[in-house]
Amino acid sequence: KLTYNEETWAENREVTLDGEAFFKVKKGSTFKVKTTNGTITVLGTQFNVNSNQDFFEVICYEGKVQVNQGSENHLLTQSKSLRKINGNSLEQWNTNTENPTWITGENSFKSVPLKYVIFALEKQYQTKFDVSMIDVKMIFTGSFSSNDLEVALLSVFKTMRIDYYKNDKNEYVLRHSK
Repeated sequence: KLTYNEETWAENREVTLDGEAFFKVKKGSTFKVKTTNGTITVLGTQFNVNSNQDFFEVICYEGKVQVNQGSENHLLTQSKSLRKINGNSLEQWNTNTENPTWITGENSFKSVPLKYVIFALEKQYQTKFDVSMIDVKMIFTGSFSSNDLEVALLSVFKTMRIDYYKNDKNEYVLRHSK
């Protein structure tokens, strides 16, 4: 969900984001992206923001972005990333991609607890999962297709040795393979 004030846009280029978005910002006056997890300020750059629940990730693809999270300020330059998951310490790393993979129909994850991957699957495919029989804290690295649910389910759950089936509530029940 992305909102902004149309009336003050010329003087105040600021949007509020709940979810994930990729931005290509032309040079000009300051541009801000506000989320519940932090604020990103840029002048002219390309970057991705993913802010959902207790997951916050910013990846700078070009230029520079400043990330303000509470009392902490971080300057990201091209190929630099940061994220904070579930209140844990802030992680920083380098990335070698030119754009977020979701733009080309794939969702990629690097060392992320499985609960966030399942959340992304639910959003992408408008479906629900029963996770009561699995450990959603297991770490996942990989990707899934944004346009084929069955391929996505296999990509995520086969690698994690998790079986799934659809129940009478039309949700996927997950359980560890035996």
